[in-house]
Amino acid sequence: MLVLVGQVFFTFFNTGLLFGGIFGVLILLRPLLKRLLRPKQLVTLWFAGWYLCYFPSLYYSLSNLLSLLLPFQIGLPALLLPRVEARSHYPLYLDLPSGENGSLMLPGGLTISLPTAHWNMELFLSVLGALWLAIIILLTFLCLRYDRNLRRLGRQGVPMDQETLEQMGVYQEDVLVLLCRNLPTSFVRRGGEKSHFVGKITHVVYLQAELPPQRRELILRHEMEHVRLHHPFFKTVAAASLLIYAWNPLFWLAYRLTSRDMELACDEAVMEQLDRPQRRDYARSLVELGSGKHLWGGVATFGECDTVLRVKRLASWQPTPQWQKRFSSLLTFLLILLLYFGGAGSSL
Repeated sequence: MLVLVGQVFFTFFNTGLLFGGIFGVLILLRPLLKRLLRPKQLVTLWFAGWYLCYFPSLYYSLSNLLSLLLPFQIGLPALLLPRVEARSHYPLYLDLPSGENGSLMLPGGLTISLPTAHWNMELFLSVLGALWLAIIILLTFLCLRYDRNLRRLGRQGVPMDQETLEQMGVYQEDVLVLLCRNLPTSFVRRGGEKSHFVGKITHVVYLQAELPPQRRELILRHEMEHVRLHHPFFKTVAAASLLIYAWNPLFWLAYRLTSRDMELACDEAVMEQLDRPQRRDYARSLVELGSGKHLWGGVATFGECDTVLRVKRLASWQPTPQWQKRFSSLLTFLLILLLYFGGAGSSL
C-alpha cells in the first residue's frame, strides 16, 4: 500500500517541479504583470495553475490536445520540461526505475545518472509514501480543526434579517450573514449553518457585531465581492493543492500572493461602487480593522494581511477604462496558454 503511495508521490513530485517552475516565473514577472493586468485577472491566472496542478491528468490531456490543435513550442513548459524521451504519461525530472540506475533529467537535455540500482526500491518508496501521507494527514487535520472553530463562531452569531440585507444591496437567498461578537476580523466561507437557517446556503458571511451600520455595509460589500468572484471556491482548490505540494516552498509563496490578489480584486470592485466620501470611509475602515492575520483554507476576509499595500492602492485608485478591462482579459487568456501550455504535449 505504501509503495503505491510512494509511486503516486513521484507523479505529483514531477508535476510539482513543473508547476513550481511556472509559479516561480509568475513571481518573477509579478512587477510587470501588476502593470498589465487587473487584480481580478491575476487571480484568474493563479487559479488556472492551482486547478491544473490539482488535476494533473486533466492538465496533461489538455496539453496533448492543444499540441495537436496549436502545434507551437513557445510556451513556458517547452523550456521547463526535460528534453528526453519520456517513459511515462507524466514528465520525468526524477526517474527511479526498478533494478536500474535512476536519472535526474533537467531542462535543456542534461541527464545525471543516479546510483540507485542497488537500492531497496520498495522500502524507499514505502518510507517516502509514509512521510508524504503523514504530512497530508497532519495539514488536513489542522485545516479541519480550523474550519470547526469557524463553525463554532457561526453558531454564536445572529443572522441579519433579509429586509436589512436588501437595504444593503444583498439579494442572494443562498448567502447567510451572521453578526458575531469578538471576531478578529470579518470574513466569508463556503458552506451553510443549518442551526440558524433552513434552506440551501452556499456561503456564510461573518461580520463583527460591534461595527457601526455604515461601516458594516462597506465591509459587507467587500465580502459579497468575494462571493460574486467565487474566491472561497478558488481558495479551497488552492488550499487542497497546497496539501499535495506542501514540500515545495514556491507553492506556499504562490498561495500567499493568490490571497493578496483576491483582496486587491475585491477592493477594486468595491471602489467602483462607491462615491468619494464612501471611498475614504472604506480606506479608513481597512486601516482600523485590518488585523494583519492571514486566514488559510477556503476563507476570504476583509481584514486580510497587507493592509499597508492595500491602503496605498486605494489612495491611488482610478476608474479602469473599458478598453483596458478588455485588454486585460485577452492578455490573461494568452498568458494562460503561454505559461501553462505549449510544449508539454510533445514531451509526454
